[in-house]
Amino acid sequence: MKFAYILASDLTHPGITKKIQGQLSAFSKKYATRLIYLKTPFHYLSFHLDVLLSFFTSDVFYIRYNPKVPLINIIAAILSFKKIVIIEHNVKFEIELNFLKRHNENRIHRWTEKVLSNSNCLHVCVTRDILNFLIDKGYYSKNMCYVQNGYQIEKIDTKKINHTTLKNIKTLKKRDHKLLVFVGNHYPWHGLHQILDEIKSLPLTQLLIIGPLEKSPKNLPKNCHAINSCNLETLYSIFDLCDFGFGPYRWDLIGIKEGCPLKSREYLSYGLPIIVNYQDCAGDFDELKPYIYDRRTNEKIIERALSMDHDKTKLKEIAHRVLSWESVLKPVFDHISSKTK
Repeated sequence: MKFAYILASDLTHPGITKKIQGQLSAFSKKYATRLIYLKTPFHYLSFHLDVLLSFFTSDVFYIRYNPKVPLINIIAAILSFKKIVIIEHNVKFEIELNFLKRHNENRIHRWTEKVLSNSNCLHVCVTRDILNFLIDKGYYSKNMCYVQNGYQIEKIDTKKINHTTLKNIKTLKKRDHKLLVFVGNHYPWHGLHQILDEIKSLPLTQLLIIGPLEKSPKNLPKNCHAINSCNLETLYSIFDLCDFGFGPYRWDLIGIKEGCPLKSREYLSYGLPIIVNYQDCAGDFDELKPYIYDRRTNEKIIERALSMDHDKTKLKEIAHRVLSWESVLKPVFDHISSKTK
């Protein structure tokens, strides 16, 4: 069976790239899978031509929804009455685009949604919150499916580890009892300033911030330290030294109450319990619940987390098993099988 994965963006965003690679690995074990993606903005026309050709030559289409390609979205909606078309929804675009003041794009998005909501596509939502949001907007519940994000463990080349960076971070670990980490691009909805406010009053705790230094907050508290983005080998070696990982703290700014970011799955898969300020879908798995600390339930959740001891090896085993893409994508595999019998 020929399977086309359609991505209307490039692969420069590391989080998206990790997710796509994980999904493609799982899909490739069952189908003849091909990725069609927008290499650069200059390839906009050739990308559309590749996608249109695939509409004739493939049997199954998995499309990561993007309002920037309305023509593809509309044709896919029409095609869904003859072929298997699956649309993945990762955010509430209407709210996010409004927050970013991208009003023209939002108008195109709302118009496109009216067509998609009346199609025969299977709409895969990464959270139940997004699923219910779309149903409230007119999508048919029978065409909706909840599939949270999974995670694929990556192969590490130890020769690429930056040992100088690692040595400097080890000094933080020696000096204090607990080392927490935040990894991100410092978007407003990451809520880094709020995290800093809560950490600065905990003298026996160090926070390591990993991300673009030019975007990092200035005048950090004494127990907070920023380093520039690093390669995966160095990052995962740093995780071995850490005790907890921070997820987004202000997703409420873009209307998110529930989420399953790749970052929290990455933390869990490398043995780090997570501290978050939203409902993380990893809590769907009873085995992972003890490793999720939700600030909404307790303003002193960081102190509570720090008082607990966790077996990192056990957490890794659980996360690898329940968050594998082969496991979380089972509803999609079942849907495709039901349509091809």
